[in-house]
Amino acid sequence: MGEQVANNTETQYRTSLVEKDGKYYAVTDPNPKKGTIRGEYIPYGTTLVYPKSWGMKKGSLELVEHLIEDQEKLLQSAQERLQNLKKLHSEISEWREK
Repeated sequence: MGEQVANNTETQYRTSLVEKDGKYYAVTDPNPKKGTIRGEYIPYGTTLVYPKSWGMKKGSLELVEHLIEDQEKLLQSAQERLQNLKKLHSEISEWREK
């Protein structure tokens, strides 16, 4: 077996979104183990694991910005569906009974 010569791990932090009494908080914890360096860091649910070099502010902002984008997409989708349902309702209202 060969020895690993590349240093492809880094210290990472984990930021999670926590809700308490109707208010959101970004809670950051250091990961207990070093993680593998990745090309991109994508939130999973309400948690983001990111390199320590980003700092807590950047990591927290990345997580919250991602969650905002998700909610905006969800809101847009809901608005489109609502419009389509209202249009259908209007069309059905114009039907004549036989």
